[in-house]
Parts: sequence; C-alpha cells; structure tokens
Amino acid sequence: MTGPGAQVDSRVALLAGEAYRHVKPIAVLPGAEAVLAAASADPAAPGVIAGDDAGELVTALTGLLATHRVWERFPPAVG
Repeated sequence: MTGPGAQVDSRVALLAGEAYRHVKPIAVLPGAEAVLAAASADPAAPGVIAGDDAGELVTALTGLLATHRVWERFPPAVG
C-alpha cells in the first residue's frame, strides 16, 4: 500500500534506501512518495525521477541505467 500516511513494508523501504545510498537511478510512479519517505530518499535528488507515464519513466530510467550510478546525488566532500 502506498500514498500519504500509508504503511510501507520495511523490506521495500530497505531496498529503496540501499538503492538511493548506492546512488542507483530510481523511478517512481504516483503513490510511491511513502516509499521514498520511508527510505529517507530525497524525491528531488539527481537520479530520482517521478511521473505518471510508465513508458516515459522506463525511457528515462533506461538512460540513467546506462551510467550505472548517479554520482551527482552525493558530491564529493573535500576537507
């Protein structure tokens, strides 16, 4: 179940969180906001794409997958 206030299966949140932290591209359809929130994933981060047209999402995701990771999500910190 997804949507505002929905319970998210902890296994799904774990997988989404790992994909986010490993800078993998992520595509979400409407209603998946709860999954991103449970995964502590920023929906506006580079490589996180959302939309209601599955075909367009697949096309965009395919392009991102060709790069393997979205390194812009976490810029390097130089100290």
